[in-house]
Amino acid sequence: MKHIILILSLGYLSVLLSGAAVYDPKSTLDEQLNALKQECREQIRPARYEGSRITYFTLRKKKQHKELELSLPAETGYLFAINGKACSAKLKVRFYDSGNKKTRKLLFEQKEMAGKIGIFNASELESKNKKHTTRNTPLKNIFIEYEIYPGTEKLEGIVLVIGQEH
Repeated sequence: MKHIILILSLGYLSVLLSGAAVYDPKSTLDEQLNALKQECREQIRPARYEGSRITYFTLRKKKQHKELELSLPAETGYLFAINGKACSAKLKVRFYDSGNKKTRKLLFEQKEMAGKIGIFNASELESKNKKHTTRNTPLKNIFIEYEIYPGTEKLEGIVLVIGQEH
């Protein structure tokens, strides 16, 4: 009888330990971000899905900036969906015409993106760019900056989905 209780106890303990070993915060976050990516894809329809980018970060005690560059082929319309629902801290999104911090122009800023989805149109960014420059050249690249405010330290992410308008 003692052996049966010991075997049952060891079996129960192994089930508990295997369950604990399976839990991975990054895997859980990845599942959440993939669902948010699908939500973004639905938001930009009927635009054709072109790709996505997930930006991971760990909240810190000080403000952070994450930047990425998007190349835009000429004469095509693009939509950008940015999903901040996996971000618990205050989040701002800024679009710039260049990566050079000394000479770049702010095209658009969206405040309070944490917990929300924003849809942005490359044509609107292009028209704002024309107001800043005398050159008649289209935007070839757009630089997106995420400004992430301080928060409780944990791994989070922001989803960007790109679609081409028909």
